[in-house]
Amino acid sequence: MEDCLQLQADINKPGEWANTWGMRFQPTKCNMMTLTRKKETIRFDYTLKNTKLEFLTSIKYLGVNITHGLNWSKHVNETCNKAYKTLGLLKRNLSFCPQDVRLQAYKGLIRPILEYASTAWDPHQLYLQDQLERVQNRSARFITSNYNFDPV
Repeated sequence: MEDCLQLQADINKPGEWANTWGMRFQPTKCNMMTLTRKKETIRFDYTLKNTKLEFLTSIKYLGVNITHGLNWSKHVNETCNKAYKTLGLLKRNLSFCPQDVRLQAYKGLIRPILEYASTAWDPHQLYLQDQLERVQNRSARFITSNYNFDPV
């Protein structure tokens, strides 16, 4: 509880600074999230300028979905969905283009989606790795125009 009160005191400092310099915070746009893998989290109602801060379970920060339990499944799902949408666009528009054009489109449009900030969120769970690899496999089939699912 002492830590919560100390954090509340730290949250009050920017509010005091803003008042001193004639600036304003929008407390309704400020949120808070506890990052922990514990089953039971400490719940404390933090406030900024007498407005209760909203408690979030996940937040998108610089394009990366961070959840309160540091689980990357939400981020991987959204990343794969975005990559599949882009792949669908490429399939509709580049299906009759040469293979090198489709490869360039993959490298320029789909791979950056899959690799964005991957050093921060690179999943170690096998099911998340498989989900990302499925996008790459579908992309490879599109690039090579080989939709045969039999092993080579």
